[in-house]
Amino acid sequence: MIKNIKDIYIGETGTGKSYQAFQKALKNKGITIIFDGVSKNILLSSKASMKNMIYKFELVDIKDLCDLKISKRKKYIIYNSLSSVEHNYYIDYVIEFLNKNHKMLNKKNTMLVFDDGVFEDINVFSGFENKSSSSAVAFKEMRLLSGLSLVLSKTSIIITILMDNYEYEKFISNSIDKIYSFGNTYTVKIFYKKELN
Repeated sequence: MIKNIKDIYIGETGTGKSYQAFQKALKNKGITIIFDGVSKNILLSSKASMKNMIYKFELVDIKDLCDLKISKRKKYIIYNSLSSVEHNYYIDYVIEFLNKNHKMLNKKNTMLVFDDGVFEDINVFSGFENKSSSSAVAFKEMRLLSGLSLVLSKTSIIITILMDNYEYEKFISNSIDKIYSFGNTYTVKIFYKKELN
């Protein structure tokens, strides 16, 4: 069993953030769910190098998430089938699902991964408004982070965040290796192009 972890992986596209998160998810022995903010087609095409891993997960449409009967023997990827107009409702589905299943998921051998745009901006971890999205989206992201701390304290959590060069420099220059967010302490790992597998 992997020990309880709280990690944030930060980097540009193609730096191996998702690859490492998926590897850890595969090694986890308990309930394992990856919330992926992209469509099924993008998931399978843009991560071609990860296909061998992806096929070991059961793919679940976000619209079917709240009806999902969790099995301790399976691993899941929740992909985004919502239209561009509905895209911001992805987190609503996730929050409803976690509220419904928090007793089952709040276990030391459970792992949740939030990948590819579920969280769009690092600012929300500090309780600030997301600069690239609406206040409503930022509020939803902060509500989800708060819930992860309050009702899923035993659960391992990995979050990937897409960052540009300017944001990289901010983290590197300030030597940020921890983020304290809504009661959780996340270890920060910055990924560079050279770390691509």
